[in-house]
Amino acid sequence: MTEVMRAGGSDTSIRYVAPDPLGTGDGMSAANAADFLDYDFWDDVQDSLQDHPVVVKFIGGNYERAYSNNSLRIENRGHAVNRLTLEGDSSGNTIFTAVVTAGVTKSQLVKVMDSQNIVIRNFNFTGDGSINYALSITSGPGQNTERIRIENCTWKDMRGIVYGATGATQEGTHHVTFINCDFRRIGLSAGSHMIYNAYGAKYVSVVDSYFEDCPGDYVRFRDKCDYGLVKGCTFYHPQYIPGIKYINLPLYNDGTPFPGNEEFATNYAFFNNSFSSVYLNTHGIGFMNRGYSPPHLSYLLTPAEGAILETGTTAQKTALMENNFMLLADSIRVHNNVYSKVYTDILLRSLPDYGATSLGYSGGGDIAGTLHNSAVPFSWENEYNF
Repeated sequence: MTEVMRAGGSDTSIRYVAPDPLGTGDGMSAANAADFLDYDFWDDVQDSLQDHPVVVKFIGGNYERAYSNNSLRIENRGHAVNRLTLEGDSSGNTIFTAVVTAGVTKSQLVKVMDSQNIVIRNFNFTGDGSINYALSITSGPGQNTERIRIENCTWKDMRGIVYGATGATQEGTHHVTFINCDFRRIGLSAGSHMIYNAYGAKYVSVVDSYFEDCPGDYVRFRDKCDYGLVKGCTFYHPQYIPGIKYINLPLYNDGTPFPGNEEFATNYAFFNNSFSSVYLNTHGIGFMNRGYSPPHLSYLLTPAEGAILETGTTAQKTALMENNFMLLADSIRVHNNVYSKVYTDILLRSLPDYGATSLGYSGGGDIAGTLHNSAVPFSWENEYNF
């Protein structure tokens, strides 16, 4: 019989999974934990969600079969009201390992797609095996993934990460929160990031988390990722890798599928964070366009505009940001951050590339003085706390 607990006045079913099935493998108790890759089990969990919340406990062990066999795919799961919680062992023993395997690159260890109202708690990702993402959160065309909370999870010693340790991607993905998470020693190259959000994901929040040692961006919001929040986080860069951005908002307008298809969003809140480096060669927060301009904007700058970006007054820079980049200074709240051995606090760059015709300028300037420096939150900022 399924274990049941009372939570908030409603019954919550408790189910169990393990790296390999135990006992009867029906998932009704820890002694009879189901195979975590048994999709009949996950179908039963989805059926139970129609009546009440469900907690699936991942008992301690190494879930390396998510790399060597098949990834754990949480697709078309969840319920609008009844929450699904995937909960690892509280002692840190629920481990997903990317196993070093010659000539093999896997897509992900865990994938959340087209799902809603899910908490993932106490998962620990590790291993230097080649993998695009450890935990991917995304949506298919015309679908939504929403209200996903990742808490008390770790990503450590994963030098085989190709794109991101984790991240939220695609337009249907929104209201994703990473809270009390820990990222250390991640990535194989400058193209490897810790949290890689991209392509229209919205309301992505990173809260009270720790980041250390990445050759790429620590937190990235690429291409129309609006309503992004980073608060109470600690960023530390111990290596001599110049040009690192702790929070980066880049565009790569290479002309595919058309020139200027990637665009900035403009609603952000970055506050109460600490940025520090061993060497004076990092940037706190970065905005960058590389390549073409969108048809209705002018991301590429003339020498006169470049001079404003580098040495203009606050008013001149603010106007340039709005007119050329549609970056609205009053909609970007940057407050009470601490910068130690950071070369530029907030950097905006314009770089012609990929065959885009240069207007005569390639470079960047500090825009820290233009942005909204206030302790008062925007009305949308509390939406991460679902």
